[in-house]
Amino acid sequence: MVFQILFNMLKMKSIKFLFISISLLLWGTAGIQDTYAQKGDPNLEELYAQTKQVGQFIRRFNGEEDLKGTRIYENDKTFRTEKLRASLFPFIFDTYSPIPASDLAAFQKQILSKPQYLEFYGEGFMAEVRCRFMYKGVPADVNLFMKLEKENEGHKWVIDEVYFANYNRGYFADTAQADKFLHPMSHELDFMNFNKVFAKGAAVEFYAAKDFYPSHLSIFLNEYYSGLFKFESVSEVRFHFMQIPGWYFEVTFQNRVGKNSGWLMTNLLNVSTFDSEYVKRVIMQKTRKP
Repeated sequence: MVFQILFNMLKMKSIKFLFISISLLLWGTAGIQDTYAQKGDPNLEELYAQTKQVGQFIRRFNGEEDLKGTRIYENDKTFRTEKLRASLFPFIFDTYSPIPASDLAAFQKQILSKPQYLEFYGEGFMAEVRCRFMYKGVPADVNLFMKLEKENEGHKWVIDEVYFANYNRGYFADTAQADKFLHPMSHELDFMNFNKVFAKGAAVEFYAAKDFYPSHLSIFLNEYYSGLFKFESVSEVRFHFMQIPGWYFEVTFQNRVGKNSGWLMTNLLNVSTFDSEYVKRVIMQKTRKP
């Protein structure tokens, strides 16, 4: 029904009505919702139940919006109540995902009993954008990890790091050299043993600090400005959340018919034994191989 209205507006070539139609499609108005709800239109019920935006996912997670898309504010008695959040929970995680039921139950119990919420502008939230580039004339996928950075009175998305598989092949590839080191008395010889560090074929990265990992972003920018990369398109977007203590989860878009669709939690892991910085490095695939 709603899609038919949108189609008709396009035929009328009316920008005004098109804008109104898109607004109703995404958010709806109370009058339209009530009219079709009385008729029991299942398609409209599914439309409003779908989590169409990441911001909407966060609001429903926090109990700041109901299943009809109506915003709930602090002066409302249902704002962030345990009952509302529990009722919305089945609609914000992917029921088709392999998330263990025990983990899901433990996670829900924790966020409702504490209680704990998500913060769009808070730490522990980032986007991963998979892009298609032409690299040296050959199609290649590059993952850009984005974070929100505060600037003046607002925020902006910035590139925090890049992952490109080709760069990993150039570092820590020769595991036979993983035991290479400089003797602690090397300074007494004025580090004359540097000749073996920088010998032809030597894996110099194994002489770096244990926590060293090459910045793919720095290499990428250097090669981009050298003309080796040409942007083609964005092929996939996903979001990573590390804002709930002891847990990590991923949100991706599930395009299917039904109320359990849109931006949903598709991966949930108990990471209570790891610090958040390590989890972030794993997501970015920045762990040393040896």
